[in-house]
Amino acid sequence: MSPDRIAAAGTGDSVALAELFAAHHGLIGLFVQQFAGADDPEDLAQEARIALWQAARTWRPERGPFGAWAGRRIRAALRDRLRRHYRQRRSSVVPLTAPRDPDHPDLSWEAGLADSDPAWQPERACLARETQRALHNALRQHCTPLERLALTARLAGVPPRHLPLPAKTLDNAAGRARRKLRAALLP
Repeated sequence: MSPDRIAAAGTGDSVALAELFAAHHGLIGLFVQQFAGADDPEDLAQEARIALWQAARTWRPERGPFGAWAGRRIRAALRDRLRRHYRQRRSSVVPLTAPRDPDHPDLSWEAGLADSDPAWQPERACLARETQRALHNALRQHCTPLERLALTARLAGVPPRHLPLPAKTLDNAAGRARRKLRAALLP
């Protein structure tokens, strides 16, 4: 595809945009296949198309080949979607000070927790949250972005095939992160 057609697609020309999507259908399919188990393939393909259009909007010929530029943008967009997906899955935390419903006291969040886990105590929940904050701070201070990604992906149960890095690289980075955290958090 010529630089002029790519620029036209970036400005919203529907014909040029359709040509852009058709020309890069294989690239989109490759990335969707790479991230397939993490989310619905149609949603991933849509996210990839949006990233391809944004790449067309921001690409300049002096930056290098469009395919490489578009590939980086698509990979980054899908990786961000994967992070959001797993962050939302992990962040289902019940606040300790949820409001009570005066009309239905038996439906309060505390009653539900007491019914589901008789050993639940607010003090334990508070200590667990403090421990989680200490771990998060140590991750930020002592680990590289790759080490954080590898360790958090492993803890979240994300299979290595869903990340755009070799499994061995992720294993090594997760091991380094564990050693650094052990040294930082344990006396």
